[in-house]
Amino acid sequence: SAFHVKLTDEIGYNSATGSNENFDPTQHDGVNLGMGIALDEHASARVGYTWRDTRFRAGTYDGNTIPEIPRHSLTVTTQWRVTEHQLLGLDGVYTGERYFGSDYANIGKQMPSHTIWNLHYTYAPPSWKLRIAFSNLTDETTADIGYYASWSPNPYFYYPLPDRMLTVT
Repeated sequence: SAFHVKLTDEIGYNSATGSNENFDPTQHDGVNLGMGIALDEHASARVGYTWRDTRFRAGTYDGNTIPEIPRHSLTVTTQWRVTEHQLLGLDGVYTGERYFGSDYANIGKQMPSHTIWNLHYTYAPPSWKLRIAFSNLTDETTADIGYYASWSPNPYFYYPLPDRMLTVT
């Protein structure tokens, strides 16, 4: 799928004021590509890629990239049906560089790209389900969200993703 969206009064967070506000007019262009394939009767794979070009189309930041939105993202998922009630999966999620939140002028550095790998096992007989997930297998130290504050001696604020973790549900 492809998209071309022109927005007026898109709402975004301004860390300088600590509140949400209406942006000047913006434009979001992009392409989503996805494909899934059965590798055999027990295994499948899926890949999804998104390209985005998001910009202000008027106002103070006319032509600048909208912060926090990566231009490239990629997801790869593989699943193996071990038995009728057991499923094993591995997911990789790549998130590309993007400007820190509130850096509407695009003057600061960009948040680095990162890849997170997750492994999960599901046991699901007819009446209940058990899921065990190992998230962030490689223990990547990274953040999905961060803000830029030009007034600060250290202008970059990160909200880090969790370290490697195990969840059982």
